[in-house]
Amino acid sequence: MNHLRANFSVRIPIFRPLRHEAALGGGAMMDSGRYPLHWVRTIMGSEPEVLSANCITAGATTGGEQIDLTMQAKLKFANGAIADIGSSMAEHLSRTSDTSLVLEGSLGSIEVSGLIAPHLCNSIKLTTAVVERTYRVPGHSTYYYQLQHVKDCLQGGTSALTGGADAINNMRLLDQIYQQAGLLSRGQCH
Repeated sequence: MNHLRANFSVRIPIFRPLRHEAALGGGAMMDSGRYPLHWVRTIMGSEPEVLSANCITAGATTGGEQIDLTMQAKLKFANGAIADIGSSMAEHLSRTSDTSLVLEGSLGSIEVSGLIAPHLCNSIKLTTAVVERTYRVPGHSTYYYQLQHVKDCLQGGTSALTGGADAINNMRLLDQIYQQAGLLSRGQCH
């Protein structure tokens, strides 16, 4: 795999203050961008370097100069693979979320859509030089499976898929993305 693209964007109205307050951990990358960041880290099985990041902020007129309405970041993994991740909570977006993940390699690509709410609509498109196929997966919301996993862990049936180190690594990269975009990391916003 040499290139990954991941995105989670959905309109989040400004009247939902938690997501528009930097001191409360607000911003598009903190809210929805943490998902595509985690997807690419999980797929690659390693931690990337943040090459660049840019954003569109809410602006000084709304008190949101530290709030990213849209954020794009470019990451590089040790094997040379590049990941472009993005998130947006801008007012002009539709109410339907755009969750997508594209994996590109020398033999073809895999494009996945509907990652957060696959029960509503999802597709997995496999493209190679010889074949193009699209699959749909029946099932529940991803939140259903997350809750089921927590239940299984609490009942001793399985071990947690992620843990504290994973969360810390994701947050460390989120802080680096904010800094690359010229914003304060969320822990510095008081």
